[in-house]
Amino acid sequence: MNNDLLKLIKIAEIDKKASAKEPEIAAIEEELELKVKELNSLEWDLEAIRSDIKKSKLEIANSELSIAENSDKIAQNEAKMSNAKSERELRILEAESGIAKEKITFSNQIIADLEAKIDSFKEKETEVQGKMDDLKTLIDETKKSVEARVAVIQNELKTIFYDKEVIAKQIDNKVIVFYEKIRKWAKDTSVVPVKRQACSGCFICINDRVYLELIKSEVIVTCPHCGRILYLEPNEIKSAESSKESALDSAKREKKTTKTPDSAKSAESKKATAKKSSAESKKSTAKSTAKSAGKSTSTKKSTAKKATKK
Repeated sequence: MNNDLLKLIKIAEIDKKASAKEPEIAAIEEELELKVKELNSLEWDLEAIRSDIKKSKLEIANSELSIAENSDKIAQNEAKMSNAKSERELRILEAESGIAKEKITFSNQIIADLEAKIDSFKEKETEVQGKMDDLKTLIDETKKSVEARVAVIQNELKTIFYDKEVIAKQIDNKVIVFYEKIRKWAKDTSVVPVKRQACSGCFICINDRVYLELIKSEVIVTCPHCGRILYLEPNEIKSAESSKESALDSAKREKKTTKTPDSAKSAESKKATAKKSSAESKKSTAKSTAKSAGKSTSTKKSTAKKATKK
């Protein structure tokens, strides 16, 4: 097998190992991200609870202001009632005072309900705050664990990339550049084996000419359909060579077995054509003699008729 191709296969395997490490890091970091998301969600909940408490307090303040206004109105109406000049005016003032008292009662009920809500909100606030404190502690611990595990994987990646660099220095730079271009779109399937004369990247069969080049392994061969770098595994090379030998043997046998029948057929065809030509020539001569005989008899008859007339 081509020396550069052998090294490219090793580099492709190294890149696969490196690619496998990336999901490991992502999975470890995801643990921390999930906890941070949970903390953010709790912060939103806490902010919403505090906002509800503020709204409730504002509504209580408005209700208290309404109570004060209605209380002042009742006091004013009571002062006016003592100076009322007619029964009609007195009834009007009493009606207004009655409405004001109803408003005060309603406002007091609203205040009581809002204070109960505030108590409930404060309980939730305390609960959420406790969860957040616990989660912050857990996040700090997870951060340390994640950093330690990621550091281990990164050290492994450093070793992997060092091995790749060592091998890459032994290959022609043009080959490495070509490989990296393919890797941009093919990722971990940049260098693939051929199985049953089909590319393992696009799974399309390659033609005999490309397959023969692969068997020779003199140059780096790419798939004519997808452009990936191809190679044959040892067992595939053996099967390809054995199939090639068997194909050659069968071809030789066919040549031997088909020689005599072909010559016999050609001889028979020659005989048949000769017979046909001789038969045709005989027919033509027979026709010509028959025509000449017919002409002579007709001339004889005409002369005989002339003689009788005379």
